[in-house]
Amino acid sequence: MKPAAAGMDRLHPLTPLIKGVRSFWFVIAAISWQGFAQLGVSRGAMIVAAFGVLGLAWSWIGWFVTGYEVTDDELRIADGILTRSRRTIPVARLQAVDVVRPLLARLFGLAELRLEVAGGSKTEAPLSYLTLPRARQLRRDLLAASGTHDRPEPQDTDTDPDAEAPPVAETAVVTVPARRLLVAQLITPQILFLPIAVAVTIWLFAVDPDLTLLGLAGVITAVAGIIFQPVKEAFVNYGFTGKVTADGLRIRHGLIEQRQQTLPLRRVTAVTVRSPLLWRPAGWVRAHVASAAYSTTGAGAEAFTGRSLLPVGTRDEARLITGEVLPGVDIDDVVYRGLPSRARWRAPLRWRFFGVSLTGDVYAVRSGRWTGSEAFIPYERILSVRVTQGRWQRALRLATVHVDLAGGMSVRSAARHRDVSEAVTLAKDLIRRSRTPRPPAQD
Repeated sequence: MKPAAAGMDRLHPLTPLIKGVRSFWFVIAAISWQGFAQLGVSRGAMIVAAFGVLGLAWSWIGWFVTGYEVTDDELRIADGILTRSRRTIPVARLQAVDVVRPLLARLFGLAELRLEVAGGSKTEAPLSYLTLPRARQLRRDLLAASGTHDRPEPQDTDTDPDAEAPPVAETAVVTVPARRLLVAQLITPQILFLPIAVAVTIWLFAVDPDLTLLGLAGVITAVAGIIFQPVKEAFVNYGFTGKVTADGLRIRHGLIEQRQQTLPLRRVTAVTVRSPLLWRPAGWVRAHVASAAYSTTGAGAEAFTGRSLLPVGTRDEARLITGEVLPGVDIDDVVYRGLPSRARWRAPLRWRFFGVSLTGDVYAVRSGRWTGSEAFIPYERILSVRVTQGRWQRALRLATVHVDLAGGMSVRSAARHRDVSEAVTLAKDLIRRSRTPRPPAQD
């Protein structure tokens, strides 16, 4: 076992403690209620304690052999216990660097730095943990060296991640009130089915008096799984605020784990506005964004690939934030072309909800009956266009135009069931527009 190379910086000394504590929870989850019932509470506690101590020791060794170094053009990270690894990340490939503060780290004033690299399939080499000022300073240095931003990022002089920056540096775009976020999660399908799940739990306990306390706890755990996603949404998006900064759209959110992320606007590949059926009486929508700055499997994907451009808001708020992310785009001015009447034979319940539009700045496509979806894609982000025909479509003289874009796996970008001649014309038009050079965005 060798320590980190000379000249390299170390992570914070409390890193082994924070990572080691998590091993206790992993062991508890692995044993489960059924395991405690078979082993006994005392024996199960001994196993948890033994593996927890081993986790602490392993975390300390990992900290001892880990180091990082920042140069003018690259970030070097050395780590690995059984297999030593030395990675060199060119800062020119960095797309985004996020400051994340899990609850336990926040108690000690620490933060994690998560790096997104061009072409990466996941978050690259997260640095956990650093002091909050060090994490912010390192983030600024890396982004400035990578040339991700058009202008220097304003200095973070405060130590409170929720503190407001000077008005000159940031202008609030949207803020999601906690009450609205909570109510929105209460009118989701999971919550509506919760009374049925609770009734089943009570019935099981009533018909089987011999059901042990641990057995009942297992049933309650299953019920808790039903509401996990709405609760997670509320916790992740608590205190959601979107601000326009000199270097892009800055998102702050999170109750237990606080995140501060900056979305470089020129990395945006699409914006999607969705209106779930149960939210329509309140007039609420959800805005999503796809960005080449975040991999679809990394930690940033939760915020910038499938959700959280606007977790819940009014149509006017979605219009406002979409206009900031895609300058010049007004989602209320888009006029969609519907499908030919014969398309009802291919999609009898949905054909009226499909539509497509080509505006001066974006390709817009509409779909969805129960969850209405509108996608807005800048032409320069289109990578490829193809036209396909299924067997039913050939019989009805219909075709689908598929549009591929980077970072847009969650975007419904296909123009489905168009007339064949219209589909061919649409595909040619999209190819032409995607190849047309566009002037750079004005600062």
